[in-house]
Amino acid sequence: HGRSWERYAMVKARVLGPQSAAGDELQQMLRPFVYRRYIDFGAIDALRKMKGMIEAEVRRKGLKDNIKLGAGGIREVEFIAQVYQLIRGGREPALRVRHLPEALAAIAQGGALEGSQCERLLTAYRFLRRVENILQEIGDQQTQTLPTEDRDRQRLIATLGFTDWDSFMAHLDEEMA
Repeated sequence: HGRSWERYAMVKARVLGPQSAAGDELQQMLRPFVYRRYIDFGAIDALRKMKGMIEAEVRRKGLKDNIKLGAGGIREVEFIAQVYQLIRGGREPALRVRHLPEALAAIAQGGALEGSQCERLLTAYRFLRRVENILQEIGDQQTQTLPTEDRDRQRLIATLGFTDWDSFMAHLDEEMA
């Protein structure tokens, strides 16, 4: 037994260290908890509530210009994939993967979303991750918030190959849509 957020976290969980019988046994034991064989409507409702809590936290903290937690950000792409994994993974073993590209490919192959939709999500995700990496390199800190300083904005857009902030923002808005 466990809470919904624990199921959600276990989608990406992995055993650390060398492969062992104990690690394999743990993953086998967790599989029915994470990936239910039948559609669990309570889980769907719990995921809806969890999404609402995430959105409320973003609003409460006033996270503006955050490419990870904001609307259309990194976490939303991950959430979309993990929802399909949790809801359909019990009956579709291909969805029982940790890596987002593999999960999106399995979602497309299973027909839950069109291949073009999954490809679009993956393209946006990769762009947002690239932006995140550059932001963290610029300030040498763990951040996902767009810079307000002109110098840091110039560093970001130059690294990404944009000529000005407005064209970068237009592209970012398109990716996050």
